[in-house]
Amino acid sequence: ESYVEKSVFQPGEMIRWVISVQNYTGAAATAQLTWDVRDPNGSVLKYWQGDLSVPVGLSGWQFTDTVGDIRGTYTFTGTVNYQGRVTRDVTNYIVPTQVLLVDDDDNGPDVRGYYTTTLAALNISYTVWDTVNSDNEPDSNLLAGYPAVIWFTGDAFNSTAGPGSSGESSLATWLDQDNGCLMVSSQDYLWARGLTTFMQNYLGVASAASDVGQTSVTGQNSVFGGLGPYTLSYPITNYSDQITPDGTAELAFSGNAGDAAVSKSNGTYKTTYLGFPFEAIPTAGDRQEVMSIFLDWCGVISNKVYVPLVVNNQGQ
Repeated sequence: ESYVEKSVFQPGEMIRWVISVQNYTGAAATAQLTWDVRDPNGSVLKYWQGDLSVPVGLSGWQFTDTVGDIRGTYTFTGTVNYQGRVTRDVTNYIVPTQVLLVDDDDNGPDVRGYYTTTLAALNISYTVWDTVNSDNEPDSNLLAGYPAVIWFTGDAFNSTAGPGSSGESSLATWLDQDNGCLMVSSQDYLWARGLTTFMQNYLGVASAASDVGQTSVTGQNSVFGGLGPYTLSYPITNYSDQITPDGTAELAFSGNAGDAAVSKSNGTYKTTYLGFPFEAIPTAGDRQEVMSIFLDWCGVISNKVYVPLVVNNQGQ
């Protein structure tokens, strides 16, 4: 089977831990080899120790299993002890939280629970980044640990609603470099920021209009087709928008007041922009239905993996 080297995995994926031993002594040597894998809590997940005959040059040992369920940083350590000379090397790998939930609302009201309850019902793990109704937004290094990002603004309509220029730049880098999958749920991102280059280039927006007041939406096309119609029930004031796709995107939801959302997939990244708030989808079951479709579209990393670890047996 083909394995690729990487450092970010998903629970249940196949992972192959590899120890490479370079023998510089000029002759075959018997050495004690120890390796272990520790989970993010520091508990030993895998352990092996034994005496091995190490030929001259490069040789290797490998172990295949599935990635654990605990999310965080795992530590893979290999040690060679040859006649009291010890060489050790360490490789870390990450099992990330599946979703970064960017809370960009103003807590008036706090709508986070619509998202966290939905994700919990779908058994999707998440972490929350709260902008505190400001432009304190996640950078591309933080985004790189997540396959999917959901960004919501709730009732916020001040100048910081939705990603700012720095946030848009970070999202663009993440989408391009990390095959990201983004949902923006905001009825005032457009009002606060105008039609930005990011909206056009990455969200696939051709044109948009603020405050059209969508009261019902129906899923369309390849991603959301067949969903709804949903009669929207707003926990906030209805200032929802009309969002029309360009030729690189498709209509995701139509509304009674025109196009309501767009989706885009360019082979590298995927994005969805809801011009109405996700929290206005009327029932918990309906919200789970929409979120499940979106996250299924985002996909789960399923490549089998190869993690290199070199342990040198360095003679004197």
